[in-house]
Amino acid sequence: MQKNFFVLFILISCIFFNPLICNSKGIFPSKGEIAPNFELPGYLNGENKRSLYTLDKFKGSKLVIYFYPEDFTAGCSLEAKGFSSNLKSFKKLNTNIIGISSDNIDEHVDFCGKENIKYPLLSDLNGVTSSEYGSWSGTYSNRNTFLLDEDGVILTRWIGVNPLHHAEEVITFISQT
Repeated sequence: MQKNFFVLFILISCIFFNPLICNSKGIFPSKGEIAPNFELPGYLNGENKRSLYTLDKFKGSKLVIYFYPEDFTAGCSLEAKGFSSNLKSFKKLNTNIIGISSDNIDEHVDFCGKENIKYPLLSDLNGVTSSEYGSWSGTYSNRNTFLLDEDGVILTRWIGVNPLHHAEEVITFISQT
């Protein structure tokens, strides 16, 4: 009885007092934790290539994983272009970038072509990976970013991101660590 009350108390607390830290599992993964693994289809524009991506594919370099709601929307285009225009700076810092949304691969192909995105965009159609990262609203991914170290450990996270100058904010953080 006490256990059920405690679980109910935690859920109600998350919903009413701090909804930004709640997800389907309870909370966002924390700094210092190993990032949840994933296996998602994605598209890389520069190589005109569709592939299956896993977290292990990026071991050995830092990784920015940013979740976003939908291709071709104003904020998402702004954020994607920000990361794309700063791609050389990220590469100099031994950092890869991936974007994850619930859009399908064909939408990513069109979006990457129109916006000239040169890093992988991954399709999380059912929101499973987004949920693992506390970034799923039930119909689309919320705008959150995670920075992982070379071993897949979460260095930091940005929750409820403002897409304007977000890429520069991430570069500044990486440069100072």
